[in-house]
Amino acid sequence: MLCYLGSRCRQVVGTSLAASYLRQRPSPPPSLILNLVNYVKHKTHGGLDQAVDVGCGSGQITRALAPNFRTVLGLDVSQAQLDIAQSVPNPANVSYCLLKGEDPYPVEDESVALVTSCMAAHWFDMPKFFTQVDRVLVKGGVLALIGYHIPQPQWPGKTQVLKDIMYDFYWNKIGQHFGRTARDEIDLEYRTPKYAWPSAHEILRESAHHTDVVMSLASLGDYVTTMSGYTGYRHHYGDEAAQTIKNDLLRRLLTALEVPSSAEDTMLPMRFHYFASYASKQP
Repeated sequence: MLCYLGSRCRQVVGTSLAASYLRQRPSPPPSLILNLVNYVKHKTHGGLDQAVDVGCGSGQITRALAPNFRTVLGLDVSQAQLDIAQSVPNPANVSYCLLKGEDPYPVEDESVALVTSCMAAHWFDMPKFFTQVDRVLVKGGVLALIGYHIPQPQWPGKTQVLKDIMYDFYWNKIGQHFGRTARDEIDLEYRTPKYAWPSAHEILRESAHHTDVVMSLASLGDYVTTMSGYTGYRHHYGDEAAQTIKNDLLRRLLTALEVPSSAEDTMLPMRFHYFASYASKQP
């Protein structure tokens, strides 16, 4: 992920965690990508030359955009994330670039039809980010801020109790350790004034998309380790304490499911609800 913190800009994801991002973070719903691309087409009168994905992480959004643009560039301050993103097959029109500090984005002025950021904008210095967006977007170009909520288990007759366990872990175990107000801003779907792009000519919001993923409980535990609240908890209380709360979460879920199998063998459908805001630049 990319974080603009002035001179304190830092790399926050190491190799092991980056690998977990690639394994467990979801790919965006095709319906969301379709709506976004159609909106860009409408606003740029069909111009789909270049897209830039800021804070691209392991490249889920970057790769999803590739069929629709001539080139897609993923940017991040974490070399570990970029290495992981490039460790899997990427379309020929996708490339990645490491940003250092407050480097300008390595694209020409008014050359980009779409700038995206998925689950990363809460780390940005938004005024500096908006300055770059203003510079690189073509007239009518689109800025898309995308995110998703905590995943919700889906299980006949037990969905609500499983959700309650997930939200108890989220709010009462790691909720105080996300840092700044990042998680609140995601829960509010980037609707606070901080995320209001001053140059926006039009803003469209939607939250009707979701991605369904079937993962083992063990993989869900791996996903939990990618949450910044879990990382914050681990930094505060230590590795052993963090492992304990993760194992307790998996134990509670396994008990609620009432299945005679291990966390490694128990497969659980999970639903990721997405939200997005699309803002277009003055034509």
